[in-house]
Amino acid sequence: LYAVGFSGNALYTVDPTNGTYVNKGSMPGVVDASGLAFDDAGVLYMIDTGTEKLHTIDTTNGAVLTSVSLSVSLGEMVGMDFDPVTKQLFVADGGSGSTDTLYTLDTSSGTLTSIGTTRAGGMSGLEFVVPEPGTLVMAGVGLAGIMFRRRRR
Repeated sequence: LYAVGFSGNALYTVDPTNGTYVNKGSMPGVVDASGLAFDDAGVLYMIDTGTEKLHTIDTTNGAVLTSVSLSVSLGEMVGMDFDPVTKQLFVADGGSGSTDTLYTLDTSSGTLTSIGTTRAGGMSGLEFVVPEPGTLVMAGVGLAGIMFRRRRR
């Protein structure tokens, strides 16, 4: 479990059984660390709403590995997560100065594409539900049945 802190903009690991944390390191140049999300390859992404950049972060020491400028100015709090099926990164813009908008974010260019206004008055948490393996198997079996039936006609 990873977290970012306002004090010194540091990266932390948090023990989910008791809440204790370990400071993995400060993130020099980061002004306002906000949303965090891991992609399916284990790369940690973080949005810095103070510098309006998307960073990749070294999980061993908190160092910023890469940065790309965002195409839209966001509010002070964002939530973000990767869709486990499409691998697309989604960003919810919330807090003071926000657009109250749900976006997709291209991690290589920093381009935020509006999906629509949330009208939630400051949405900042965002998390996808990972489908259970059994659900995916049943969906696959159903699709295979539909394809088989279509072929027979």
